[in-house]
Amino acid sequence: MKLVDNKKGFRGYVASGRINGNFIPQQVQNIVIRDYAKKNNLLYKLSASEYIVKNSTMILESLIKEFNKLEGVILYSIFQLPNDRLYRKNFYKKLFESNCTLHAAVENIKLKDKSDLIKCEEILILSEILPKNIEEIKNAIY
Repeated sequence: MKLVDNKKGFRGYVASGRINGNFIPQQVQNIVIRDYAKKNNLLYKLSASEYIVKNSTMILESLIKEFNKLEGVILYSIFQLPNDRLYRKNFYKKLFESNCTLHAAVENIKLKDKSDLIKCEEILILSEILPKNIEEIKNAIY
C-alpha cells in the first residue's frame, strides 16, 4: 500500500500594511501570487493576510502551524519576512524541518533548503544597509 502525502498546496501570504516602505493593495499582491503559482505549476490556496499592526507576525506564526498540511508558502515579497534575523532563522528552521518551501513571487525566489538562504538573506541585509549609505552619499555630494 502506498502512503499518501497529506501535504497539499501553497498558502499565499499578503501584507495589510507597507512592504519595504510601499503600500501594495492586497488585491494586487494576490494577483502576483496567483500568477507566480500558475507559472510554476503550484497549487495555490487562498492567502493569509497579516495584520496591519507594525512588525506583526501573528498570521505568519499561524502559517507555521499549517506547515504539516502545506507544501509551502508563497509570499508576495521577501520584504514581508520579519526584520529580526533571529526570528527569520527560526522561521526558516521550522520551514525546512517540515519539508516545506518558501517562494517570494516578486523576487522570483524559491527557498527549499539552507543553501537557498544566502541569496535571500543577502538581499534583506543589503536593503537594511543601503538606504543609510545612500543618504550619507547624498549628504556628502550636496
